[in-house]
Amino acid sequence: MKVVHVCGVPLPPQHPDALRLHKQFHPGHWVLDLARAQKAHTSLQPELLVNVPGSLTDFEAEWDGIPVHYLRCPAKYRAKTLLFYETSRLAARLRRLQPDIVHAHGTEGAHVLAAQRSGLPYVVTAQGLYGIINSLLKLPWWHRQKVIEFLEWRALSRARHVIAKSAYIAEKLQQLYPHLVLHRIPNTFDPAIAALPSLPRKKNKLIFVGTLDERKGLDLVLEALPRIQGVQEDVSLQVIGAGRGGSDYIRKVEAGLVGLMGSRCEFSGRLPHLEVARAIASAAVLVAPSREEMFGNQVIEALLVGTPCVVSSETAMAENIHRFGNGHVFQNGHAADLAEKVLAVLASGSTPEAKSAQGKIVDYMAPERVAAAHLDVYRTILHGHP
Repeated sequence: MKVVHVCGVPLPPQHPDALRLHKQFHPGHWVLDLARAQKAHTSLQPELLVNVPGSLTDFEAEWDGIPVHYLRCPAKYRAKTLLFYETSRLAARLRRLQPDIVHAHGTEGAHVLAAQRSGLPYVVTAQGLYGIINSLLKLPWWHRQKVIEFLEWRALSRARHVIAKSAYIAEKLQQLYPHLVLHRIPNTFDPAIAALPSLPRKKNKLIFVGTLDERKGLDLVLEALPRIQGVQEDVSLQVIGAGRGGSDYIRKVEAGLVGLMGSRCEFSGRLPHLEVARAIASAAVLVAPSREEMFGNQVIEALLVGTPCVVSSETAMAENIHRFGNGHVFQNGHAADLAEKVLAVLASGSTPEAKSAQGKIVDYMAPERVAAAHLDVYRTILHGHP
């Protein structure tokens, strides 16, 4: 069975636009992890179809023997044209590739719209739902994300089968779109992360991983730091993620962190995912204060390398901590509670739940298990069962 994933994955070094677009293009590797798992553990033949805003050329590549088709796309006026250009091109390429089933990942762009326009059987993995995100951020009606929210609504109103990565997002989807048939399957992980050797941890080092925007809650870390520094004067912070200087919000948070911590605050930007995992493994605690999060890959990767996490309630990250252990959940949006939970981890100086959490993750979301679960969903759709 051939499946084409319409998704975002990193640009390979040989892509003609790799250097120019490196800082702005999708860094996520979880769809590639899934495709690798499908190729290794099932009879599926996965291929990836990737829209590249700002690219000047189409490009064919392979990741570990998996064909990847990169399509060029203008970077400007995408929302103003309701993603028409990329939807049309993606759908046309899907029809040329002739998969048995299309797997569209996320509603942040044209992925689901293209799957629907192709006329092929398809399934959607929900991630980054703007119907939820925008309600938290209180954006004006003319904002680009409000346009994407409208397109997301239109796409999901016509969809049927949707994969939800967590109970959190399954509940939200059921409320917003009660007609959907939901399938609960978590992300899998890169086995190379689980195989990383143990690294010495830097005492009192905090690490934050995520796009630098209001949803990810870096401002809560800034607000919590004076309380943390009042007890641990030598605390340091590494921030990994794109978006530095990109908005008034993050410029204000950056200035506050540098003013408060000086050289003990390091902004690392985007890094290859194994470098991110090594950085997390060297930290005393991963701080994940997102106001909204549908899965929390950074939390899973932290737990895989034995690093305890402090995460916000009312998110799928909290669900992961309750399921696997080795972390604390603070009240969403409350910096004082965040500081208290971080200090509790720093004071303990050990991670007695680390090995248990690693084992539970492997049991629940090992590559072979997740690949088999997806194959079952594909067969359900193709055989016409609800």
